[in-house]
Formats: sequence, C-alpha cells, structure tokens
Amino acid sequence: MIYFAYWTFGSVVYFVAKKDFLTFLSSKKLVYIFLFLVFISASITRLRFLDKIVGDGFISFSVALLIFSLIKHDIIKDSKILVFFTNISYSLYAVHLPIIIFIVSIFPYFKLKLQPAFGNSLLSLAVLLVTILMSWLFYLVFEKNTNFIKSKFIKYINK
Repeated sequence: MIYFAYWTFGSVVYFVAKKDFLTFLSSKKLVYIFLFLVFISASITRLRFLDKIVGDGFISFSVALLIFSLIKHDIIKDSKILVFFTNISYSLYAVHLPIIIFIVSIFPYFKLKLQPAFGNSLLSLAVLLVTILMSWLFYLVFEKNTNFIKSKFIKYINK
C-alpha cells in the first residue's frame, strides 16, 4: 500500500504543475538541485543507509520534485532525449519486464548473480539499450498510432 502512495507522487505533480502556486519551486537552479537530490537519495538507498521502503519513498519524492521543475520550465519540450523518453514512457513501462525476462532466460550467464565489474556493467548496459530499443519499436507499432485509430473509431461510431 505504501508504494501506491509513492506512485501517486507523479499524479500530484501533474495536477500541481498546472497551477500557479508553488512558484518558489520554479527556479531553474532547482532543476539541478532536484537532480542532485535524486542522485543522493538513490545512492543513500542503494548503500542501505535507509530502510528500503523509506529510501524508495525518498527517491520517489525526489523524482517528483525533479519532474515538477522540468515541467515548470518546459525543459522536456526543449530536449530531444527527454521528448523521446516521454513518448516511449508507457511502452517502456508496459514491455520492459517481459523483455528483460526473455533476455535473461535465453542467456544462461544472467542466471548467475552479476557481481559489480566492468564487463558486467557493460552487459547490463547492453540489456538496458536492447530494452529501450524494443520499447521504442513497440511504441512505433502501437502507441504512436493510438490517436489515429481512436479518431477512425470515433468517426465509425458517429456514423
């Protein structure tokens, strides 16, 4: 149940960012401060200085603040990389787990617990890149055409 509360931070950001209050959080310098806060909260949680549930909440709140500041400055619209990830975000959410499970199941090396090492980091990066590529392809085939199909469906219903 607590993780649902963390998940709702994103919804709160969406509604709060549309309002003109909390303007003191709109400084461009805060984007960098919130980015640093995400890094610190993830590091503290990963190093187990905080309980996992508390740490995950700290990370979630930090990411919510970062997203809020990015929205307030339209930084997402100015960055091709952020626009790309914004576009594929639902596809990435929907297909990342099956893709990773498939990759792990066909390569026996992944069945071993990967220890921190340069080669293992490269392998993990490769899995991440394949996952992003597959999510992008999923987006191109399905999600990108949603509005077109929806408009055709609405025209068909209204006849």
